[in-house]
Amino acid sequence: MGASVNKKVLCVLHALALSAGLASAAEAASEPDQSDARIQSADRRVHAAVEIKDDSGGFVAEYALRLYEIEEAKQKVEFVGRCDSACTLFLALPADQTCITEGAYFRFHAPSAPAASTAAAVAGYLMRKYPKWVRAWIVAHGGLSDRLATMSYDYANKFIRTCSLTPR
Repeated sequence: MGASVNKKVLCVLHALALSAGLASAAEAASEPDQSDARIQSADRRVHAAVEIKDDSGGFVAEYALRLYEIEEAKQKVEFVGRCDSACTLFLALPADQTCITEGAYFRFHAPSAPAASTAAAVAGYLMRKYPKWVRAWIVAHGGLSDRLATMSYDYANKFIRTCSLTPR
């Protein structure tokens, strides 16, 4: 990732993490050399596909950083299993960078944060990042709320191409 883009992304993530009261995520965003092993692993596998399977999500700021790194590196993402919560941010990748295998699914809920205004800001960020088809699905299923809403493979496969069966 270019230094200027990297600095801009890190500043945005730092601000997002601080506004959400996520001090540890803010520190990780401001110190990229101490980012978690998954992000470092993605950097080393620039041309390898990232497999999303049984991902329970986590901090939106951390997933936003991974999203930008994967998009910038033009890595492919293969959805092969469960993708929950912040993991669903990977649906914001360009269509040519993603594919889905039968049985993959996505689960959505409202983000949590120390303050309601922060949770609303993070939910707004997610909704802006998601492609139109994901936003429409979320709205049709009652919006982001405390309940877990599951998007099936059958629905997602209408918008995400099927992964090829060729070995990596």
